[in-house]
This record gives sequence, C-alpha cells and structure tokens, in this order.
Amino acid sequence: APSTIKAVVDVASATESNVYSEINYMISGEITEVQNDKYGNVVIKDAEGNSILLYGLYDQIGTRYDGMATKPAVGDTITVFGVAGNYKGTAQIKNATLIAYTAAAK
Repeated sequence: APSTIKAVVDVASATESNVYSEINYMISGEITEVQNDKYGNVVIKDAEGNSILLYGLYDQIGTRYDGMATKPAVGDTITVFGVAGNYKGTAQIKNATLIAYTAAAK
C-alpha cells in the first residue's frame, strides 16, 4: 500500500545512520530537484510540502537514471518504491524503482 512521504521520513529519521528498512515503501511526489543526473539522485515533495531524497533512481527493468530513454525531470510527478533509511541525518529512499511517471504540463 502507498505510504506518505512524511511517514517514510519519520521511519527513516528514527533509524541509525546508514541503516535501511527491510521493507519497501511506495511513495509519490513531484520532483523538485535533480541532484545527480547520472545516478538519479532526486528530491520529491508532496502537496503538504514534505520532501525526501531518492538516492538513485531506476526503471522497472533496472536501468539507471542516466540510461533511461525518458528521464523524469523537475516538475514531473513520480511514484517509486524502495527501502527507507537514514544517511548521516538525511532521510532517503535508496535505489528507488520508478513505478509510475506523469510529465508536468508544458
């Protein structure tokens, strides 16, 4: 079942540094920033303003962000799943798998 970004941030923030959940979380949000266009490190936020870092983004067949034929960009809405964790105080989803993608209206 889908989770909220806030719920995932709360879970990730409560773990020790560099520890990740054993379950996958599914979340949706709008991309606000692409921090690394090779690995697909992107920040997404929800309508309430909660945000989380996706540390690595892959499509459903395992293609890394830089190899995707169509890359999600700032303003696009995506749904992903992956393990949540805390890396040096930053809540994140590691190696997120892209489930759904809606391009922003041009």
